[in-house]
Amino acid sequence: MFAFFTKKSLPSGNFLKTTQFRRYMADKTKLVNHWKKTRNLLLIVLVIWFFFAYVVQLFVHQLNEITFIGFPLGYYMAAQGSLFAFVVIIFWFARAQNKIDEEFGLAEK
Repeated sequence: MFAFFTKKSLPSGNFLKTTQFRRYMADKTKLVNHWKKTRNLLLIVLVIWFFFAYVVQLFVHQLNEITFIGFPLGYYMAAQGSLFAFVVIIFWFARAQNKIDEEFGLAEK
């Protein structure tokens, strides 16, 4: 059951000289670079989300002086504008993540 913890499952000293090891390290660096791009995308999405979830709401009184479709902009952003922004963020994130996955050969087929 836990065979991957035994000494028999660990690679031997000759493993470091094989092409299999080189492929393993190439895959590892590819995965590290994939994670870096994914993490950066995630941080960008979280900043945008934070802006629409909290920062816009902090300026609701100033935004209420502007009208949008007959409603004060602060009310509109709280009621529907932020929700619309979240849906757009979700679709943009999915598309950007798919591009990153395709770039590194990890896309779903």
